[in-house]
Amino acid sequence: MNTRGDMLFARALVFFEGETEEQAVPDFAEKRWGKHPNDMGYGFVGVGGKGNYLPFLRMAESFKIPWFIFSDGEADTLTAVNAALVEVGQSTIPNNTRVVVLPGGKKFETYIVTEAAKDALVAAIVKRKATNAHHLAALHEKWAAKSPADQLKDILAELEENKTQYGSIVGKILPVPGALEDLFNRIDIELTASKPTGKMA
Repeated sequence: MNTRGDMLFARALVFFEGETEEQAVPDFAEKRWGKHPNDMGYGFVGVGGKGNYLPFLRMAESFKIPWFIFSDGEADTLTAVNAALVEVGQSTIPNNTRVVVLPGGKKFETYIVTEAAKDALVAAIVKRKATNAHHLAALHEKWAAKSPADQLKDILAELEENKTQYGSIVGKILPVPGALEDLFNRIDIELTASKPTGKMA
């Protein structure tokens, strides 16, 4: 509560595990909704690891704040998320409509590093590392000399090694991924359905 007290005033809470998501997902949300999620009353909260969902879920349940989970797809992560869901009396994956899981057993970094995103991510890496115009050109040449498979492998390694630096970039330069579109749609549907109609009885 010392660092997350603002959660008590949220219209909805979105929980996720990692550092990259904490910085990137709000940017994707702003791209999707046309305004920052904070302006809509939505709290996007990194729980700091797959085993840490339970206290956040307990708080949200206690204050009757709608919550959602955007989960990595790795088996041990799903086990941990399901254990937390059971503790608060909620349905488990895949039967819980408030939980969106990345497909193919992927974590967030492996999910967003795709062939379609490759050029944009390389450009972001080169821009971050270049110290001057000459260095920028040399880095572009170095990346261009790599095979597509090696480019993807090296992009992933770079993002995983420097999560905090790239978390604030990827949400601005990439289109909204399908799994996040799914999450945002679920938020729209639930919160719209829960709104008062304003009609008199």
